[in-house]
Amino acid sequence: MSKLKRLLKEQIKTSTDASIVSIDEISAESAATLHALNSREAGGWRSNILKIFDDKGSLIKRVMDKFYVGYGHKSIGDCGPGHVLVDDLSMLAANALEHNPLFSGQETSSRYVELSDKGFVQSGNLIVDYWTEQWLDFYSKNLSIVIEYISKQYPCPVHEKPINWEKAIKSRACDIMGSFLPSGAKTNMSIQMNLRQFADFMDKTIYHPVNEIREISEAIIESLQLKHPNSFKFKKYASTEEYKKKVSEFIFKGSEKTSDWNFSTNICKDIMIDFLGDLVDRPEKTELPHEVSELGQIDIQSMIDYRSFRDLHRQRCISFKMPIVTAKHGFEDWYLKMLPESVREEAASLLGVFEEVYDDFVDDESKKFIMQYAVPMGYKVPCNGIMTLNGAVYVTDLRSGLPVHPTARIWAIKLADELEKHLPGLKLHTCRLPDQFVPDRGKHDIIEKK
Repeated sequence: MSKLKRLLKEQIKTSTDASIVSIDEISAESAATLHALNSREAGGWRSNILKIFDDKGSLIKRVMDKFYVGYGHKSIGDCGPGHVLVDDLSMLAANALEHNPLFSGQETSSRYVELSDKGFVQSGNLIVDYWTEQWLDFYSKNLSIVIEYISKQYPCPVHEKPINWEKAIKSRACDIMGSFLPSGAKTNMSIQMNLRQFADFMDKTIYHPVNEIREISEAIIESLQLKHPNSFKFKKYASTEEYKKKVSEFIFKGSEKTSDWNFSTNICKDIMIDFLGDLVDRPEKTELPHEVSELGQIDIQSMIDYRSFRDLHRQRCISFKMPIVTAKHGFEDWYLKMLPESVREEAASLLGVFEEVYDDFVDDESKKFIMQYAVPMGYKVPCNGIMTLNGAVYVTDLRSGLPVHPTARIWAIKLADELEKHLPGLKLHTCRLPDQFVPDRGKHDIIEKK
């Protein structure tokens, strides 16, 4: 059966004679071409499918050249989804590649997965690589000790499945010990964006000050070009590329504003209540409409450990300034308090020596980017973000829950406190229970069905 015949059989007709079909077995470029044809001809999908595929279902390349490249507007690339998988990149690089409000994808979760066996990305600097390895060794050596320590604190009840309980214990230990993972530790990630988004964002990261991130960005474009040869054929101009370099420096230079906590908003409480009307009484697990963005914005300057920054940074509803990971702002105490005494003493000793080395090393400002690889993720960084009201409410609801990383929860609850103070009458669903062991985390897993 030809592709058209099969789609005609699958189509759903409405009472007003609209014809609807879902198609997902085509490539990104062919999908973009189909959308382009739809904008220029009135024949609809029943006509345009024949121009994209032959009777055997194979793509007709000539149409791709004519309609996708020659369309004359980058927006048609929005209609072609692309998938990229990246293994063995640093956590630092993964964070940079996620710094896009349109990012969609996943990263290997260090909250659930022990990552010490993956090793770390070599920076090429002996001091940096030495300390990156030191922290990875510390993590690897002590993770099992912390798991045993937590197991004694929380013995498995008779009504719980031991396998789920053990997973929950390990996840808690990974939460704690993950603070000692250096930012150069290896991880894996997958990215799904449309072709235009890939092209637009990689134009920034190919000029990133860190060499690893530049190389990965260039490789992503090369990989996409192999799969989609009719895309990414944009003419380059020297002046434009020079400007893109400056943009990249601006994006990734780090935040100069450092404040433990500063909240400000131009949203007026009375106007908000009048605007929302009955919608102010929002039930749990629902979101405010996007239209509340016209009320104004919220600006937060704060500090948080880099591990939890990466968690909050994945919330696409907040525009965060990208920080530089340093040892200048102190190590988050919560992680140290969770350790057994012997491990805590060893950690404190290592941190003290590392901070002395760090201060000497980054005395040369040009070395601060490469030293990021060796900085453990428990160190605090500026966490400065701008958000609309719906974004702020979404984050307080979502990131205050007990399964969320404890230091990220503290940030979300603090945000909720500010919203209640400045915008009384706004209904929030913030979880304010104290941090505690959550056994349900042991069920948050992917298991092959037998």
